[in-house]
This record gives sequence, C-alpha cells and structure tokens, in this order.
Amino acid sequence: MRLLAGFDSGSSSIKGTLFDADTGRAVVSCSSPATELAIDAPHSGWAEQNPDTWWRHFCIVANQLLAPVNPADVLAIGISYHLKGES
Repeated sequence: MRLLAGFDSGSSSIKGTLFDADTGRAVVSCSSPATELAIDAPHSGWAEQNPDTWWRHFCIVANQLLAPVNPADVLAIGISYHLKGES
C-alpha cells in the first residue's frame, strides 16, 4: 500500500492520519493526549507550552499510526504546526 502521513501539532493535542495515496481515504487516525495539553501562564497575557511535551506526544501518535502498517510504505509526510501568536 502507498501511504501519506499527515500530522497537526496544535496547542490542544497532536493529531495524525495515514492516507491511502491512491484513493485519498484515511487508513488510520489518532491523537495524543486524551485531554488537552497544559498551557502555562507564568505572567499576565502569556501562554507557553514545553516543546518537549509536543515531541513526546508526536512520538506517541507516530508509533500508533505506524503500528498497523509497513513504515516503508509511507511516501511523504506533511506537518502543520503552531503559528506565531501576537497580541
């Protein structure tokens, strides 16, 4: 099977989907964590998250996506991520 992987790194969770490259249909989808990621507010008007937390949950999602397939079948990876926030 020819697969495409997509990941979304959002402030609430990391989400991932594998698509069949020939049909465009989703093969498997998952996200981590089960509840929203924590956001720290050390000062008024600030919102921060630890990038190590994003990476840990990215690895969880990637492992879940690849478990039922042959990783060599993944042809490409697309990633969407946090955008710069300004006040």
